[in-house]
Amino acid sequence: MHLKAFREALQDAGPRISGLRIFGMGDELERKDAILSSVYPASLLYFVSGVLEDDRDMPLLGMERFYGYPYEGQGFEDITYVREFHLLKHQRALAWSNVTSEEGANCDLSSHGGWIQSTETLGSLLYILKNGYGYV
Repeated sequence: MHLKAFREALQDAGPRISGLRIFGMGDELERKDAILSSVYPASLLYFVSGVLEDDRDMPLLGMERFYGYPYEGQGFEDITYVREFHLLKHQRALAWSNVTSEEGANCDLSSHGGWIQSTETLGSLLYILKNGYGYV
């Protein structure tokens, strides 16, 4: 999902959202998850963002690299809005793999096709369903 579309969803539904956590591969793993190493050396999201979108290097929701420098300031208003959304300012709101910090915020995603085998991430989702996000 484009960060612009996510921004619009947050603006429309913002007050009705009571909890939010984004799970995704960390950028190092994202770069290593080549879809076809002989043709394109990075992940599916890198391919979509850098090749298939109308704008080169289109910011996508699940890509860690868009949540910091140099994607700041003028021209990056959508990213800034998402980063500043009150629920995403919580310490555990963004869970990029490989993180095993605490229940409900662990993420072990290592490929786009392998999420079903990501026991830590699935455990976090189950924890959230049973116990909530764990922040006020």
